[in-house]
Amino acid sequence: MKSPSGRSQSANSVQKKMYRLMLQMFIPIAVILVSIFVMLLTRNIIYASVSGNIVKASGFNQDFKDDIDLQMYLYVAGSSDEKPWDDVEAARALAEDLLKNTSNPDGRMAMNNVLSLCDNLSTYMENIDSIASYEDRMKELETNIYGITQLIEDYMYSYLYYEAGEMASIQKQIDFWLSVEIAFVVIVMLIVIPLVLSRAVKLSKSITDPIVAMNGRVEQIGGGDLSPQTPVATDDPSLASLSTGIEDMAARLDKQIELNRQEQIKLRDIELSLIQAQINPHFLYNTLDAIVWLIEIGKNDQAEQ
Repeated sequence: MKSPSGRSQSANSVQKKMYRLMLQMFIPIAVILVSIFVMLLTRNIIYASVSGNIVKASGFNQDFKDDIDLQMYLYVAGSSDEKPWDDVEAARALAEDLLKNTSNPDGRMAMNNVLSLCDNLSTYMENIDSIASYEDRMKELETNIYGITQLIEDYMYSYLYYEAGEMASIQKQIDFWLSVEIAFVVIVMLIVIPLVLSRAVKLSKSITDPIVAMNGRVEQIGGGDLSPQTPVATDDPSLASLSTGIEDMAARLDKQIELNRQEQIKLRDIELSLIQAQINPHFLYNTLDAIVWLIEIGKNDQAEQ
């Protein structure tokens, strides 16, 4: 289990500091990029939905009114036995589909009106068989059916107008929010970049200053200065351990040099003792021989001295 000081040293290592520096720079940028992406994705989805609705609405039969009015006139006149049910159902299906994918209130109201008008049109088309006289049937045709087909066509065109306006509004919103995001990015960068640069310089100095100090200490040791000194102060455990190791090495080297010096002194003493041991007998012999020689030549006084 690591001690609190061990965890603190691990947290202050160069690697951990680099990780924290990278996170401080990466997180704001990542948040900005994600927010821009989400904003653009959301707006583009809405934009694509609106443009898809416009494409679908553009598929509405441009001759819807003329075709239904003509077929119903032929039916009332007795020239045709079929009513334009398919055209009415196609308009109803298109309105239901557009209503599912439309968020604009005016567009939704237009499609709801189209659905109601399709129901009314179907009712009038069905009830026209119950009218006996030709004149009443033509009056019903001109008063109700022609009017409803005109309204359906008008509401379809109105829907296109509303959706085009919605598309333009979305485009303005995209441009606005994009401008806001760009301004936000610039502001964040103006804050983050100086902060990151400041911390990067501080981190660099926390690494280079101890290294320069240790390099100077190594040069002192190389020059012979082995006096004990305080290790370099640093938050990084690796550099602190290296500085402590240099001081320990200098202390061991100084101790070893002192031991060698003491050994050299002892060796010199031993050598002197050995030389003395060799010199003393020889000197005594020469002295005695000189005394004998002086006595022999009759210089007794000098021999006495």
